[in-house]
Amino acid sequence: MNECLLCLGSNFSPIEYLAHGRELLKHVFSDIIFTDEIQTLPIGLDKQDLFVNQVAYFTTDLSQDEVVVKLKDIEFECGRRLEDKKTETVRIDIDLLIYNGIIIKPIDLNRDYVQLSIKQLPSKLNK
Repeated sequence: MNECLLCLGSNFSPIEYLAHGRELLKHVFSDIIFTDEIQTLPIGLDKQDLFVNQVAYFTTDLSQDEVVVKLKDIEFECGRRLEDKKTETVRIDIDLLIYNGIIIKPIDLNRDYVQLSIKQLPSKLNK
């Protein structure tokens, strides 16, 4: 089984969009576990709406590329659209941070809120 760590975030109706995203993720990755939500300041955006972020861990038989496709499909199903970039509206963003120990997004992984969230995961995961 492949181990995956991802991060979810939203700055637009985050309670609604993250809840929808979690439900869709649970249907695809049945053993997924989520950390608590954390409210964060926007990074690299002019729009100053706060984000709500959380981290999740799961295992899967899917390849890294297949996982990324599933995550993009879930974002789309939750209403994420390219035109939202113009208004800096993030209904939901789901990023694969680690796949089988390989760090995919080192900058995101090292963000304070991600590191804080990882500590909520079972001890074998927060090495």
